[in-house]
Amino acid sequence: MLTQPSNKKSNDYCKALAQNDILRDTYLLFISKNTDKSDISALLEEVNKYGFELNHMFTDAIALSQHNTPLTDSIRYWRQNTLMKTHHQFNCWLLLDLNPIPLTKVQASLFPKIDNGRILYLASAIRKKLTQINAKNISCFTSISNHVTQKILAEAPFSSTLLQVNHTVEGKRAAFTTPYIPLFSIYQYSFSAKIELIYCNDRPYVLKTFRPSCKKHLQNELIAYQNLAKIIPEIPKLFDYGENYLVIPYYPAQKVFNFSGLALLDINKAKKMFDILRKFYDAGYALIDSHPKNFLYDIDNNIKIIDFEYLFKYQEKPKSYHQSIDIQGYEDKFLGLAPADHAHYITRWQPYIGLSYNDLTNGNHFAQQIKRGLFWFINRFPKYCLRVTYKQYKYYVSLTLKLLYKLKLNPPTIKMKP
Repeated sequence: MLTQPSNKKSNDYCKALAQNDILRDTYLLFISKNTDKSDISALLEEVNKYGFELNHMFTDAIALSQHNTPLTDSIRYWRQNTLMKTHHQFNCWLLLDLNPIPLTKVQASLFPKIDNGRILYLASAIRKKLTQINAKNISCFTSISNHVTQKILAEAPFSSTLLQVNHTVEGKRAAFTTPYIPLFSIYQYSFSAKIELIYCNDRPYVLKTFRPSCKKHLQNELIAYQNLAKIIPEIPKLFDYGENYLVIPYYPAQKVFNFSGLALLDINKAKKMFDILRKFYDAGYALIDSHPKNFLYDIDNNIKIIDFEYLFKYQEKPKSYHQSIDIQGYEDKFLGLAPADHAHYITRWQPYIGLSYNDLTNGNHFAQQIKRGLFWFINRFPKYCLRVTYKQYKYYVSLTLKLLYKLKLNPPTIKMKP
C-alpha cells in the first residue's frame, strides 16, 4: 500500500535513493486503472517476454497531473496524447532491465531521449497486443529513460516504498551474476538471457546467464545438454553450469547461413538441419522455436545446434514429424514455454528456404529449384529491397530530426519501432 513519508528526513533519503545507482536501468510501466485484470495480465506477460523484470506494483492510482513534466516525452513517444485526456488515473509497475539493448546510431537520432532499445521492442509488442485484445480505450506506456524514472520516483508520493524496492532490485541484480568474468557481450538481443564470451583453460567459451524469472528456460537447456546430448551428437558439450547460467564451447564466425543477404539456404544444408531436428522428435521433444540461426559449424566443419530454451516434452508424441509442433506450430492453450511471437515452419524456415516442408522433403530437385526461384523473385528480393530502402529512409529521417533538434525546433514524433 502506498504511504506518505513520515517526515522530511526520510523523504530526503528516498530522493537520494531514487537518484543513485541502485535504480539504474529501471523503468515505470503505466496502465490505465480501468483496465480489466485479464488485459493487464496479457500486457504484463508481454513485458516479461521482452526482457523486463517486474519488481514492484504501486497499488494506488497515480495522478498524471502530478508528474506531467517528466512524463511528457514518454506520452509523446508512445503516442498516447488523445487517451490521456480521458484517463488520468493509472496503476504503476517498476520494471528492471538487467541486460539493456543499445540503440543504433539511426535509432538514437530518431529517438534521442530513449536510452534503451528494449523500449522500442516493448512499444511495438504492446501495440500489437492492444490490437489483439481490441482494447482501444486502454492507455499503456512506459517512462522512456532511466533518468525520467528516477525523477518521478524522487518526486512521487510513494517515495517511502523505495526501501522495499531497493531490496527487490538488489536481489535480482545479485541473481544475475556468475563466478565468471566476461570479456564482452556476443549477442545483446536475447529476451531471456545475456550471452557473453569468457576464457577458461586458454579456450573461449560462451557464458549464458538467465534472468531470475527465466529459470525454466535454463532447466530446458540443461535437459538438452545433459540428457539429449547423449543421443544427439550435434549438441555441444556442456562445460559448466550453475543456478542461473551455463557454459558451452564458442564457435567463432562459423554461421551456416547469411540471413541478411539475398540468397536462400542451400537445400542440402536445410535437409541436414531437419535430420537433426527429427532426432529431438524421435526422443519425444519439440524445440518450439527452431530456426536456421540455431545451427553453427565447429572448427572441424561439423554442424552443431544450440538454443533449447523452449524445449517441450510431448505427453503424446504426434504420429509423424510433419505433424509435430515444430512444423505445425503450437495451439493457443499450449502449456509449455513459448517465444514472443508464434513459431512454426512458415515463420521460422520457409522465408530462408523458399519451400513448404512437404516440398522440401518430397519434391524433386527440378521442381524445388523452380519454386525457390519464384519464391525468391516474389518474396525474398522485394523484401530485401524494401529493407535496404527502409534503412536509407530511416537514416535520412534521423539526419533531418537531428538537425531540427539542434535548431531547437519541435520535430514530429516518429512511431517507435525496433
